[in-house]
Amino acid sequence: MGSAESRPNPPPLSRTRSEQVQVPQALLEADLTSIPRSSTISRSSGLSSRRGSDKNKRRDVVKVSSSLVEGVRRKGVKYQTSKEIVQTVLEKLIEEYPEWNEELGEVCRALNQESDLLSNSVDSLKLEQLFEHLIALTEDEQQRGWSCADDTAEITSMLTDLTCLLKNANPNVVVAVLQRLKYEPLLTLVQYYQLESRPALKKQVLEVLYESMLIKPDPTCSILLTSRLPVQLATDIQGTKVLNQLEMQCNVFCAVLSYPNVMPRSHYDQLDDRFITHLLTELEATDTPHDPEGQLPNNFLKCVLSLNLHYKDLNHNKVCSVLKSRTHASALTEMLLVASTEQII
Repeated sequence: MGSAESRPNPPPLSRTRSEQVQVPQALLEADLTSIPRSSTISRSSGLSSRRGSDKNKRRDVVKVSSSLVEGVRRKGVKYQTSKEIVQTVLEKLIEEYPEWNEELGEVCRALNQESDLLSNSVDSLKLEQLFEHLIALTEDEQQRGWSCADDTAEITSMLTDLTCLLKNANPNVVVAVLQRLKYEPLLTLVQYYQLESRPALKKQVLEVLYESMLIKPDPTCSILLTSRLPVQLATDIQGTKVLNQLEMQCNVFCAVLSYPNVMPRSHYDQLDDRFITHLLTELEATDTPHDPEGQLPNNFLKCVLSLNLHYKDLNHNKVCSVLKSRTHASALTEMLLVASTEQII
């Protein structure tokens, strides 16, 4: 970086004095008293037009800042990172060219203001397209029930794109799209999860649902809690022996049930003693072939505790009833003591 004397002057952002429009001499010498009063501009209308101009200017600045972020975002960069890149560039330009401070400063400050989320974002269009694709897949009953073609690669690609988009896009854009669609894509994902039989694809669906809950816990968790998802997850948890799939099932189950809403009455019947017994048995197991490093007990503990949150009456608490029927629960007791001690410390 050279010295201030050797640095070239930046191009002006507005007209210099020498470039101002020249007003004809005849117009300067004209007699303006002959102009009718009705055609003159009043002070109030002048103020109103200036206010409107300022408002339009602010709107334009916000649009410019959003366009800059979107331009970087199109290169595959995360939304938050794109925002930081644009802010860094603007701040550096202001530092190097102080005469641009007013104009670029407004653009920099406008980075935290958002408008027209659905119309200005490429992510909103992409998200809606992926949701439409998902609906089409779910409605293809013949392919789901008796597949005529191997569509694994296609669905894997679609779910991967959806997960990446949820992780990298502007969270406010995701929420705006879900609100506009009345959160129906979430129920479509649950329906697809129930119809799909391929474990790898089911795991990807759970990843999409989990990312959705991270972005907007309310009302996403309450919508999923009242769906068939908790019951289906309980069935899958009892039948899965693959570690990474089982971990994802437990994570989604805990996230949904940890939200303080009331479950449908039918869920209390279907998340029954058999399911709770399975969780406690696996939690107490000392030698599990599909879990050589002993990672699953913590996941099963979280499932037990999240389910226990939905029993307010001790006399009708199924978790406590199953515990009473067991001869011991040493692993459960030890894990609870460790967890409580760490929380106190």
